[in-house]
Amino acid sequence: QDMTVLEYLNFICDLKSVSHRERKAQLDDILYMVKIGDIRKRLIRNLSKGYKQRVGVAQALVGNPPILILDEPLSGVDVEGQAELMDMLDEIRKTYDLSILMTTHDFEMLPRYADQVVLIDGTVLCQGSAEGVLRSDAFRKAFHRKGGDGQ
Repeated sequence: QDMTVLEYLNFICDLKSVSHRERKAQLDDILYMVKIGDIRKRLIRNLSKGYKQRVGVAQALVGNPPILILDEPLSGVDVEGQAELMDMLDEIRKTYDLSILMTTHDFEMLPRYADQVVLIDGTVLCQGSAEGVLRSDAFRKAFHRKGGDGQ
């Protein structure tokens, strides 16, 4: 929280052993893709939740991973910011030719953005297309048990 965005991403580069020779080009590319180049000198603690989530995506991209793993990237982000973040992730997926594995409780976004869905409640309850999982008995049972309204 006490680092600037750029300081933090350089720290992540150190942790992931990104060479100094590759670092500038990689970070410039990531900052552009995640649309945070204009805030690179700001302290992370002063950023909105949406921008903090973008910094999290940026740090996950450091080192060119084959799979991007994100835990609740939409959490705490307003509806407009969620749509923008998901569109950005889709563009990143295509540009970097990588898979994105993410957790979410936002079932409404699944049909638009998810190729495959795995419903987990301690064990795998169901998997398949977003539409198939959302229509499944396993989803209805798990959702109702948790106190949802079934929609």
